[in-house]
Amino acid sequence: MITSRLRLRVATILAHVQCALAAILCLAAAVTGSASAAQTAYTNPRITTGNADPCIVSNNNGTSYLYTTGDNKTYKYHSSTNLVNWTSSSTTIWSPGDGTINIWAPDVHWDPAISKYVMMATKGFKVVAATGTSLNSAFTNVSETQFPIIGGAIDPFMFRDWDGKYYLYYALWSNHAGWMEIMGREMPTSTSWNGNKSEHRVMIRYSSPAEGENPGYKPLVEGPEVWRDRDTYYMIYSNADWAGPDYRACYATAKSPLGPWVKATNNPLIVRNDAKGIYGPGHGCNFTDAGGRLWHMYQQRPDATTSSSVKRQLCIDRLILDPVTRQLTLTPTRGTSVADGPITFPGNAMPVCAITAPAYGALVSPGTSVNIAASATDSNGTIAKVEFYVDNVLVFTDTSAPYAHTWTATNGTHWLEAISTDNTGAVVKADAVKVVVGNQPPVVSVVRPTPLYVGNDRPEYLQVNASDPDGTVAKVDFYADGILISTASSAPYSCTYLVPTKGYVRLKAIATDNLGLTGETEWAVHPWSKSAQTTYNGIKAIPGIFEAEDFDAIVDPANPTSATPDPQFNAAQSHSNPGNSIAYFKFVDGWSGASNYRPFTRITLPNTQDTSGGYDISEVEEADWYEYTCNVATAGFYDLTIRANITSSANKLLVTSNGVPLQVGGFNSLPATSGYQNVVLSG
Repeated sequence: MITSRLRLRVATILAHVQCALAAILCLAAAVTGSASAAQTAYTNPRITTGNADPCIVSNNNGTSYLYTTGDNKTYKYHSSTNLVNWTSSSTTIWSPGDGTINIWAPDVHWDPAISKYVMMATKGFKVVAATGTSLNSAFTNVSETQFPIIGGAIDPFMFRDWDGKYYLYYALWSNHAGWMEIMGREMPTSTSWNGNKSEHRVMIRYSSPAEGENPGYKPLVEGPEVWRDRDTYYMIYSNADWAGPDYRACYATAKSPLGPWVKATNNPLIVRNDAKGIYGPGHGCNFTDAGGRLWHMYQQRPDATTSSSVKRQLCIDRLILDPVTRQLTLTPTRGTSVADGPITFPGNAMPVCAITAPAYGALVSPGTSVNIAASATDSNGTIAKVEFYVDNVLVFTDTSAPYAHTWTATNGTHWLEAISTDNTGAVVKADAVKVVVGNQPPVVSVVRPTPLYVGNDRPEYLQVNASDPDGTVAKVDFYADGILISTASSAPYSCTYLVPTKGYVRLKAIATDNLGLTGETEWAVHPWSKSAQTTYNGIKAIPGIFEAEDFDAIVDPANPTSATPDPQFNAAQSHSNPGNSIAYFKFVDGWSGASNYRPFTRITLPNTQDTSGGYDISEVEEADWYEYTCNVATAGFYDLTIRANITSSANKLLVTSNGVPLQVGGFNSLPATSGYQNVVLSG
């Protein structure tokens, strides 16, 4: 008898989407002197009255507003003209209106589409929205019909990408075993969504102390803050118990707003330092001063005690993005004067600057004279200069409009940037523009594995899509934690990798085209012991017939000796569970309550109309997979027949045995059927 685990995976081919740009750069810039400029020395902490989870928004007259977790019942605000000294206000700018408590972690941003400020609020473990016309007056709730409440969620953050699209991130409780993970989804607007939680995806989960994280009293991640620099997305998140001294901040990067997110190798970003008296640093927000420098406001605790009653304190320190390594660093301070404080220009409106040519992603021939043009205006002054940079190098300074520079293109991918300075010395950086000169690099995207968690000490099938817009792909090299593990010279670009027993594995695929130019993608997996996996309705016999809905289960993490798989819990509130991606994987939350069959899995398993009766696996999407523990009675060749309903085209299926694909060439195409319960046989 041969025991094996059979895995079925459905996938579609993903298109590589390039987004336009629009966020603050972290390029170092010189600031001209001015009598009106202010740079205030400071000593942390800046606010000691029990405020936490900060969000800073500046208007266009030199005043900044701070919103925080405060009295647990309402949101009030602080204001400042120098980003160092803050004045509290007794004005309530938002309250739930129904007496709900646990009012935490506000996020406020300006939405140019509706000419209003939009607030994301935490209301008793629910995320809600409100809008306002000013930063120091009351916000009005958005109706729950327009913005359905997200249950079990805290710490919302709304990110507007450079193409104007909005993405919502928040921390979501998984009630079973006390997990919390950071979720994300694209939004139709900043104040509405369709209420379909199935479109929310896991962005970040706790991994291990080896990744700079701390298990604390529960493996939690929360407090996301997302922004973009060039073509990389950054997320700072917090981890461990907010009420303890080991609370900390880490960060991850991605090439698209919805990931895959890869945790930084230099985590943690901010961590406890007993020698400096720094305890529990985390959950902060970014802001940029008038000198174009990036800062981070975050919370600290006054001592090493563990108590939710201790008043948290707010601090500010420089957040540095290395222009070469693209890594973030932050050195926390406390009790020591910092002379090089934020640069501000009280009462001065910041200039506005944008690169108008060339277009982002422009393709240019080597030796071409490229016109780099920028627009720069100032509503209450004049523009003193516009500086043009190519790949972080200053190439030209223009002191009068029209602001432009002619650059001779050289081979490679280049970043063009512009920095405008007004008559007071205030600095603003335009959104960067990428140009590709000569040969275009190949494009690589992940096919599998896509789950965050995979089984350890077992083969895992890695596969990517790779293409070249103006040539051919010569090879794809696969790396695990920086070590070359395999090379594929033809499609499908794949390999089998024995996942080690460790906390986190960074995977990378680098494609090389016919002229030697490379393109890459990076993702990560967290190996988890397969000892948690068990069968559901017994081991499947080969040859034989078994039901698709009886894919393998997990044992109850809270009661591992229990013989009952798929433990029940409050599935209506929780998004996912620690078992997802051990015995099965659902890329997005699909459970709709259509049946009571195995609700713990969060997979929709409705009654089937097929001839066999029972249930079917519904709402199958790309990257989903289901695993079955099988006994093969006799070694030999067997035909696998799958009863499937496919309502759209371009669907594909992959079958593996112990991590090794059974199909030659990888995925097989599945034909479309004409109706929801119409079934075809796939051999």
